[in-house]
Amino acid sequence: MSSDRDRIVLPDIITLENSDKRYLSVQNPIGLRASKTMDEIDKDCEFEVIYNNWGEIQLKGNNGRFIQLILSNSASRAFFRCGRHEGNAGSALGFELIPAGGNDLFFLRSTSPYEQERFYLSSDTREDGVVAYQNRNSKCHFTICEPVDSKVIFDVEYDLKSAKLGREEVSIQQHEIVNNTPFDSKLDGTTSYTYRKSTAGTWNNTAGFEIGTKISFKVSTVPFVAENGIDLTMKASYNHSWGGSKTEDESFTITASGHVPPMKRAVLKFIVKRKKMDVKFTYKERVRYKNRPEVVRTKKGIYSNVETFDAQSILTDVRDL
Repeated sequence: MSSDRDRIVLPDIITLENSDKRYLSVQNPIGLRASKTMDEIDKDCEFEVIYNNWGEIQLKGNNGRFIQLILSNSASRAFFRCGRHEGNAGSALGFELIPAGGNDLFFLRSTSPYEQERFYLSSDTREDGVVAYQNRNSKCHFTICEPVDSKVIFDVEYDLKSAKLGREEVSIQQHEIVNNTPFDSKLDGTTSYTYRKSTAGTWNNTAGFEIGTKISFKVSTVPFVAENGIDLTMKASYNHSWGGSKTEDESFTITASGHVPPMKRAVLKFIVKRKKMDVKFTYKERVRYKNRPEVVRTKKGIYSNVETFDAQSILTDVRDL
């Protein structure tokens, strides 16, 4: 992956759906099966995702135990079951995610310093577990789902002090103002500034792209920033999709004043300096699970392509009427 922001992050609780639309579940005290349909999903189909110190994924079943790899004398007899006690979480089996096409389709391969001990999790059943394959096949890819009824984002707070500024773009607008009176007058000039705003990849979790977060949410305080005393009177209120992509026209009006001598005309020139910046933010996430109590978590994210403006006005080209 090219950056932390591109890294795949799993939700705290997931289900694993195979190509036959069956869900991996814990059955009997330690067994694993891929047998339940969508209508049969319960807590036995849910796995808690835990990251170890090496960034590997550990999967903990509803029985309080972790998925583990059982090896025999023959590699073809290796299988996975949900049997390691939670007290040994530090030494529980780790998995790496390997994209299998699409946004939420993955292979899960056990991690090991030794190539001969790296196996793919599958949905093929044997004894009290599922077959472990050294070579991946159609039975080894899973759609990772989040078993929730709803997820709501709220209380978004921005950290503007640590914002990272990008390249500056300059635009010059001008407006002629005329004083056809015998008095020195302060006259207003107004111009409209329109630009293309991209919100591609705007919203993201700090740790990376979170699988299963496909919600829209409204933010009424997106931080447009003016750096001096000219009032840009801007407000942005969008319905955002997490990690969504769109480009649209945005505009705002700049009003400034200039003193024009009697019976003179002048040009009020507006210089707009625009930068994009990345802003860190915190937010709260309310998750209503299908089979678990509601949870509210505080998380961190990055809002990229935030616009910042420095608008200046200069009175020029004063001449007779």
